[in-house]
Amino acid sequence: MAFHPDSRHDTPSPDVAACESLEAVEREWIVRFFFFSAMPMPTASPDGMSALRVANPLLLTSRGYAVLLPDVPIEAGKTGGQDSADAVLAAVDEAIRLRYADPQRLGITGHSYGGYAVYPAIVRTGRFRAAVVRSGFPDWIPVYLTMRTDGSSSWGIGNAEGAPGPGGTLWERRDQFIENSPLFFFDRITTPVLIVHGTKDYLSDANAKMAFVALRRLGKGAALALYDGEGHSQSEYSVPNQQDDIQRDIAWLDRYLCPGRVSPTACAP
Repeated sequence: MAFHPDSRHDTPSPDVAACESLEAVEREWIVRFFFFSAMPMPTASPDGMSALRVANPLLLTSRGYAVLLPDVPIEAGKTGGQDSADAVLAAVDEAIRLRYADPQRLGITGHSYGGYAVYPAIVRTGRFRAAVVRSGFPDWIPVYLTMRTDGSSSWGIGNAEGAPGPGGTLWERRDQFIENSPLFFFDRITTPVLIVHGTKDYLSDANAKMAFVALRRLGKGAALALYDGEGHSQSEYSVPNQQDDIQRDIAWLDRYLCPGRVSPTACAP
């Protein structure tokens, strides 16, 4: 596994250790801190909870984080940019209003399309103190022009021209491709980002490298963790790599949201 440290700080790689049993936690600890997971799914999708196979919320709630999995309606040409960010922030505001979230300790993460959706949210606002992007992408153009090892290109074209993407060809909807590609607006990001990707992901790890290089060039806080030989889903990583990924994600969140942890489920005030 290759690890590229935070472009602003030296971050040691956590040791790989055996997973410990999860502790039961009291609700008061869960609501003290807020961890937001952006995993957009179509509202009508029968598989709307598929995100849980990638990111187990118990790994976070057992450490005092509250977890929100919002449902973001997908509309071709719009969802990936302004509308997606609006939906995400509306859910966060409601969680804050209900006192499930501390507005000063907000984090955001996502996998695949959810990883992509993290980027427009942190472009839009600096309210999130930390972000983790797993198997995501910052730009629709490389996705649109992706060719798989078997020579096919229907996956990228279908997603980009369909509901998840800009909603047409690159040449018909040039402006929409740019507007829905957060990479072009990375200069607005203030949230430190951990980017996680497998080198054998069908969504090429070039997407992760591109995002990291852009953030590094802009002087933003960013770190890149590439897992050699791993595919798209962290739930299918080797056990040592799953453990490393989980530890790395939690360490990143703790660093920015809970730097003064006093117990497994509590941070210093």
